[in-house]
Amino acid sequence: MSVEVLAYVVLAAYTIACGTNLAHFFRLERGWERASTLAIALTFALHSWYLVLFALEEQILPFFSIRDFLVIIGWFLLLFLFYLEAATHDRSFRLFLLLISSILHLSTQFIPYYHHVGSLQVGPLLGVHILMVMISYACFIVSFSAALMYVFLYSEIKRRRPGFFFERFTSLERLERLDLVAQRGGLLFLTLGILAGYAWAYQDPVIGVMGLRTVFTVLIWLFYCAGAAYRHRIGLTGLRQARFTLFGFGLLLCNVALGIFGLGSHAF
Repeated sequence: MSVEVLAYVVLAAYTIACGTNLAHFFRLERGWERASTLAIALTFALHSWYLVLFALEEQILPFFSIRDFLVIIGWFLLLFLFYLEAATHDRSFRLFLLLISSILHLSTQFIPYYHHVGSLQVGPLLGVHILMVMISYACFIVSFSAALMYVFLYSEIKRRRPGFFFERFTSLERLERLDLVAQRGGLLFLTLGILAGYAWAYQDPVIGVMGLRTVFTVLIWLFYCAGAAYRHRIGLTGLRQARFTLFGFGLLLCNVALGIFGLGSHAF
C-alpha cells in the first residue's frame, strides 16, 4: 500500500473514531464507549504505520515540512490521550483531542508536500529542535482542550443549571490542573526546542536565525513565560487561566499559518 492510499485509510479511520466518540458523548452508552476505544486504537495503529511507511518510502524522517509537522503532532495527541486515560481513568478528554488530531490530519490533504532539507545541515540538533517543538505544540493543544472544557463547564455551572457538560466532563479543579500541567510541559519542551534551534542555526550559515517564524515563536515563549512567572501575582487561576490558554492557542495557530504560507526562514 502506498503512502498516499494509506493517508486516506488513516483519514477514514479518524472519521469512524470521531463518529463512535460523538455517539458515546451524546448517548453515554457502554457499547459506544467500547466501540470508540477500539476505533481509537485502530486509528493510532494506522497512523503509526503511515509514519513508518512514509519514512521507508521517502528515505527521510517525516520532520521537514509543515505537513509532517501537523501529522506528527496529531500522532502525539493520540499518544497523550492514551496516557491521560491510563493515568486518570477519565475518558472525558478523548473527544476533543481526537477531533483536533482528525482536523490536523485532514488539513494536510490540502497542503502541498515539500520538504526543506536541501543544503541544510541535517544533524542531531535539527532533529532535537523539531521534535521538541512538536511535543510542545501537542502539550499546548492538550492545555487548550482542558481550557475549552473548563469554559463550557464553568458557564453551565454559573447558570446554576448543571446538566449536559456536568454529566460528561470531569471537575473544574481537574481541568484547571491539567491545563496548567500541560502548559508547563509545553513551555519546557518549547524552551528546549528554541535552544536546540539556535545551536543548530549557529552551525549552519544557510539558514537565518531571526526569521519571521523564529521571532514569533520567541514571542509565544515570552507570553507563556510571563504567565508562568506572574500566575499568582495577577490571579491567573480558574477562568482567567482558561482564557489565557485560549489566547495562547490563538498565537500558536498564527505561527502555524506562517509555516503553511511559507512566511519564515523555514516552514517546519
